[in-house]
Amino acid sequence: RVVEFYSPLCPACNEFKPHYIRLARSTVEKFPTIKFFGVNCDKYTKLCDDYDVQDFPSIRLFGLDDTDPASKGKRVESHSRLSPKKLASALKVISV
Repeated sequence: RVVEFYSPLCPACNEFKPHYIRLARSTVEKFPTIKFFGVNCDKYTKLCDDYDVQDFPSIRLFGLDDTDPASKGKRVESHSRLSPKKLASALKVISV
């Protein structure tokens, strides 16, 4: 799973949104087991606090075997370098 934590008031989030949507569409075409989600941290403050979201947008990766509720997911530092293949590899859907 790929989760974007965002704020609708964040200019960087609004700028990243079209890229995230394109990334999701192209990834799901090639790797349909990868799911994409977005969490509005203005609306779901407690959830974002629970995941220790410090900045926006914040992308986290959760593997299929990642069922530990205490897991905060793997942070993605460089949003602009995301690609379907990199996500699939990071989520262990494929090996590179």
